[in-house]
Amino acid sequence: MEHFTRKQFFYMLSRNRTTCGVNPYIRATCNPDPDHWLRDFMRWWIDDDSGLPIIERGGIIRWFIVVDENVHWADSPEDLTDSVGADVRPKSFTFIPGKVHDNKILLAKDPNYLANLEALSWVDRQRLLYGNWNARETAGSIFRREWFNVVGASPALVDTVRYWDRAATDAQNASKRSSWTAGVKMGLDGHGQYFVLDVVRFHGSPLDVENRIKNVASQDGRDTRVGIEQDPGQAGKAEALVHVRNLAGNNVLTNTVRESKGTRAKPLSAQVEAGNVQVVRGSWNDAYLREMENFDASDRCVADQVDASSGAFLLLTSVKRAGTWGR
Repeated sequence: MEHFTRKQFFYMLSRNRTTCGVNPYIRATCNPDPDHWLRDFMRWWIDDDSGLPIIERGGIIRWFIVVDENVHWADSPEDLTDSVGADVRPKSFTFIPGKVHDNKILLAKDPNYLANLEALSWVDRQRLLYGNWNARETAGSIFRREWFNVVGASPALVDTVRYWDRAATDAQNASKRSSWTAGVKMGLDGHGQYFVLDVVRFHGSPLDVENRIKNVASQDGRDTRVGIEQDPGQAGKAEALVHVRNLAGNNVLTNTVRESKGTRAKPLSAQVEAGNVQVVRGSWNDAYLREMENFDASDRCVADQVDASSGAFLLLTSVKRAGTWGR
């Protein structure tokens, strides 16, 4: 139900009718979303401070009417008619909280499903596993500095990639809020551990960006695959193809970005929290870890290194060495 807007839901109510004598009703399921209209609509059943359902109120029926798009609640239809008028027609509503442990049949048939929920990022775990209606992406909830283990060097790696999140901000015109071109080099060892090996970040003109990416690829060597982030649309495709031609001789893949920054970061966030991502010590560490920790998935935050890290992780986990990507 969290995928329906308020307008859509109430329109469905208008279609919920019959002439056969059966009392029509709607039964729906939902997952917590603090920014959805349901959070306010069901406020009586949810604790404002914790965001968790108030167990004692689960299943209790309340009554409401909508007047000029404002919802009026009461404990009984009589209370509404007394306060609003005898001509109103109250509707009933209740919320029954449930968690995965209540679904014993599902857990018996698929016990690994619980492990899937436990492997989610912190925010998604709070919502989908614990039923928290207040959990949202904030600075420190997606990545925390203490989740990253800084090491002196990486072991032998089975795969290495460098993923680029590109910008075209000239250094002379750059400000604190300007986008950076960021290239994150990440590797995977034979034990399922990921290593952030190096981060290159700079401001430059389109030509500067093109040349720097080529020079870094030369330094990384041809065993390091290169990922190029591609904006949707024909212009983004054409721009990405320029970089592919410029990197002739390297294993280059383009990735068309369609999801939000927060969605792209979630798989990496879960692995970082689990302790499976190490950072190799370098002069770039502080700027990198500061940006990761300050990331709140909003459009206003600087997230070039985050985007490049998410892309590198995706390239390591989802793409075969000889495959195609983002096509």
